[in-house]
Amino acid sequence: MLLHDSHIDRSARPCRFRLLSGAAAMALLVLVSLPDKTLAATSGCPEPAGRDPDRMADRIICLINHGATIEALTYGEQMRARGLVSPRLLSALGRAHEDAGHSEQALAYEEAAHRQDPDDPLIAYRLASMLADRVDELAPAARGEKIPDSLAHCFTNTLSHAQARTRFERLARRADRLYAQAIAGLTGERGPDDVVTLNARMERAMLHVTLEGAKALPELNAVATAFKSMAEQRNDPSLFDMASGVFMNLASSLAMEGDQQAARQVLDEAYALARSEDQKRVVEAAAHSLVGGPEDAADLEAMITDSPDCTLTSLRSLNVDLSSGG
Repeated sequence: MLLHDSHIDRSARPCRFRLLSGAAAMALLVLVSLPDKTLAATSGCPEPAGRDPDRMADRIICLINHGATIEALTYGEQMRARGLVSPRLLSALGRAHEDAGHSEQALAYEEAAHRQDPDDPLIAYRLASMLADRVDELAPAARGEKIPDSLAHCFTNTLSHAQARTRFERLARRADRLYAQAIAGLTGERGPDDVVTLNARMERAMLHVTLEGAKALPELNAVATAFKSMAEQRNDPSLFDMASGVFMNLASSLAMEGDQQAARQVLDEAYALARSEDQKRVVEAAAHSLVGGPEDAADLEAMITDSPDCTLTSLRSLNVDLSSGG
């Protein structure tokens, strides 16, 4: 089933994962599932008839999900230049720029989309996610932690500790408000057990773990349990992989709080839930990193170092409808 919502890309958003390396606790990204990029982009994403920018936004996201990011950018910018603009189209352009690695342009488009439609929960969710990414990037500097050279590109390290802390706290507060708005709206529109709603809840729980530590672990545990129940109810392999990623997040958070035994148990659950070989490989690497000590973090660090956006990916498609119904 095609992922065609102009606000939600791929498996909604990547799952955040914390890698322990020595004394530093750092936020990294692990993407649980991606649509199959081998599909023919142009045949699977026909240009819509008429001049409806929302339908054009759908095509932008379709192209991204089929691996044609440059085509998506070109098409979206052409439509914008013609004056065919809506909040959904701006949000889709933000997603295209994010996929292309243009983080500042991506955020600018998402901010513009939110200004035009501040009540749209999906746009609020996308903007919250982008801000939370920046919170993760600032976290080590805000805490005064040392970043390994191999992972320096994943984090913001040009600010002083005081500057990083101020920006970290400001962005975290705003991201939290946007997540709250998005979750309330998504719950009303899609239901509490929808994959997008749950993914927004997971991201907010991870933000709370970043800010509050052990105090937020019950929230993250509840989200992990909900993901597992959803995967079991739908019996979808990609959702099992997604649930596995959330349990990885829980394990890494437990390890950061010093509960190695609980972290091992949760990693066992993450491995049991994984269906794709890629996801099993990521869980195994995480297990070495989280419970084996600095020397055993090398495999996961190497996997992330090779990724310019600090994202690990699996090519399993997410077989769920992420459309807004419009």
